[in-house]
Amino acid sequence: MATRRKSASFFDHAAIFGGCLAMVISYGEHHHIAWAIFHGLLNWLYVIYYTVVYVIFG
Repeated sequence: MATRRKSASFFDHAAIFGGCLAMVISYGEHHHIAWAIFHGLLNWLYVIYYTVVYVIFG
């Protein structure tokens, strides 16, 4: 049980880091906060997709 929670915590932090990284890169590229927010939201859509396809049904 502890190992499962530890790995879940790692993936939680990785998803948050990925979203932040996507927003920072997007802002650096487009210099517009709306694009940065949009790309950050797209990152969360990918996290949901990955969870459904590989964790729940995988």
